[in-house]
Amino acid sequence: MRRLCAGKAFFGAPELSLDAGAATSTSFLGTADEAEGGTLRGRGGPKMGATGATGDQRGVLNAVAALSLVAALIHLWVMPEHFEEWWGYGAFFLVCAVAQAVYVPLLLRRPNRTVLLLGIAGNSAIVLLYLLTRVVGIPVFGPEAGGVEGVGAIDLCATTSEAAMVVALGALVLVGMARNRTTMVGVVLSAVLLVAAHLPHVLLVLLALL
Repeated sequence: MRRLCAGKAFFGAPELSLDAGAATSTSFLGTADEAEGGTLRGRGGPKMGATGATGDQRGVLNAVAALSLVAALIHLWVMPEHFEEWWGYGAFFLVCAVAQAVYVPLLLRRPNRTVLLLGIAGNSAIVLLYLLTRVVGIPVFGPEAGGVEGVGAIDLCATTSEAAMVVALGALVLVGMARNRTTMVGVVLSAVLLVAAHLPHVLLVLLALL
């Protein structure tokens, strides 16, 4: 009888050890999650927090995705007439439309810092090129090189959507920097640089409309 009890105690020890290990593992994972601040990480930089992306940030992401889709549809709409002018113009609008359409699921599924910066860079380049063609003239490529394009309601809608995307994505990047315990000086400096970078855009649009 004593041997049977001893055997039960012997075989019960690993079970208790496993439970303790599971508890230790759970505690370790919880500590790691707290250390990350609920932040999801992946390739290309940290993603938004699992809890933070469900609030205001999720709303901003949905708004940016909608604006990107609007810009893509507008580029697809005007693409045929630009193909009639020159294949290079049409190809440019096709590439812009595809890139902005593909960006929608990419942003919603993997909203890390690299994806946000990619959206800022791409849409800023499109906005700058639009302002260049309306104020200075079309770059050296194509049959209408050097000509100044007129400002229309459709292209203003697309450009406004792209500029709003840049501002919203920049705000999300700044929020991510603040959550990563970046110093307040760095956050303020980044915000000032972001606003200063788009002041010429606003001034050029005003000049084009006057």
